[in-house]
Amino acid sequence: MKTPPHQETQGRSYFGWAKWVMVLCGLFCLSLLAQVWSYAVPLFDDFCFAAGNAAGELTQIKSIRGLFTIVTWDYTHWSGRWLSRTLEVVLMTATPRFVELYPWHLWVVVLVLTMAVIVFFASSMGSLGLRLAAVFVLLFASSCPNPADGTNWVTGLIENQLGISLAMLVWGVASSKWMDGDRWGKLLLLAVIGFCACGIHELTALFFCIALAVRCALALRSQDPRRRIWYVLFSAAILGTLVVVLAPGNRVRASIMFPEHASLAAWISVTARQVFVYLKGWLLSDVRLWAAAVVVMTNRRLSAIFSMRREDRLAALTGWILIVAAGFAFPSITTGQEMAGRTTNQIFWVFSLGWILNAAIWGQAAIDYFEISRPFLRIVGSVALVVFSLSAALEGNARIASRELRNGQIPAWHEEHMRRFALLRGGGSSVHLPALTTKPTLMPRAKDSLDPSYAQNLCLELFFHVPAVSADPN
Repeated sequence: MKTPPHQETQGRSYFGWAKWVMVLCGLFCLSLLAQVWSYAVPLFDDFCFAAGNAAGELTQIKSIRGLFTIVTWDYTHWSGRWLSRTLEVVLMTATPRFVELYPWHLWVVVLVLTMAVIVFFASSMGSLGLRLAAVFVLLFASSCPNPADGTNWVTGLIENQLGISLAMLVWGVASSKWMDGDRWGKLLLLAVIGFCACGIHELTALFFCIALAVRCALALRSQDPRRRIWYVLFSAAILGTLVVVLAPGNRVRASIMFPEHASLAAWISVTARQVFVYLKGWLLSDVRLWAAAVVVMTNRRLSAIFSMRREDRLAALTGWILIVAAGFAFPSITTGQEMAGRTTNQIFWVFSLGWILNAAIWGQAAIDYFEISRPFLRIVGSVALVVFSLSAALEGNARIASRELRNGQIPAWHEEHMRRFALLRGGGSSVHLPALTTKPTLMPRAKDSLDPSYAQNLCLELFFHVPAVSADPN
């Protein structure tokens, strides 16, 4: 349906000069991220993936059969995340110079993530969706709670953000006009992508299933003519979740990494503590979250697009709360301890996404209830957009990146690792790695150990073909 002229004029007036502030701040943040990524190096599991993982394959994957051997071994001996393992092994073995080209691996994954987010927002909102996608991407990049193990590490980025972005892509396309008419072939393609998205991470699969369950309930209640699309996607997600969760390797991994399972009381305590600590930090300390919500709520075009009945708004809000609650509870149940920092990134992704969408959903109701005039909305929205943009550029991860690039911490960290890799390439019967003295906040921290059987030492040995690797923690 064509946008009425008065709404189009209002949309232009709404953003006005404030959008250029966001463009400049966004470009500034992007330039900082590009500089940080240029210093990224492979760590931890990256070398095992590049060496063919624990299946003992060669450094370069020569055939589909070799890749299948690696993934099936990992599925039965370590983890059900079959697609993330496939992508990681393929990406890390794409070139023998993967150490030097590692930053480009980051760019490839980030490009896929960004395109999926754009499709999600733009498929039903057009040009306005592009602006909303920019707000979401800038919010996550500046407020991501653990960028070291997430946005600045390829493996962490794949396992904790790629799956959700693929699920968003499926959702966006399913909601678009592309699915009108003869759609069974398109629906099959979407179902396959949705099934595969669940193979990235079990937590992603859980999030996707909850979201689709709520959407199916709404479609059934309203007798949506496209409800069969959501039924098929929900079935595919359930099947994909079962494939991940029921993998034999999950039990093996749990017995090694989490041998002592926590009691119910301990699980409740850990979950409650994490919910309090993280939500308190996000809601009370992050002005970007609130500014983004105001930006979205004061845009009447967005509110019109997301207009729905009160019961449906409550269902959407309930679904978001369930997803966030499951994100905090599931890792504690399965591990018996606090979740890894990179898992926090995944929860923050769905939290901030739901925060923005619910702001759009409830925006019109709030405007009507308080009888806010359009001129006032435009002023408040423009101010909020400027506050959001400046905060994203001058605070949060951008501020840390600017400081650690300026004082030389990140370049020094990169040089230390490259010197280590040079020693390992020199070969010999044993290599004694020098201690790491620089530990920037934004880059992954490699924990050293003198134990040759330590996981990181074994991965380095597999890749560099050094019989024994010992790292000096002192």
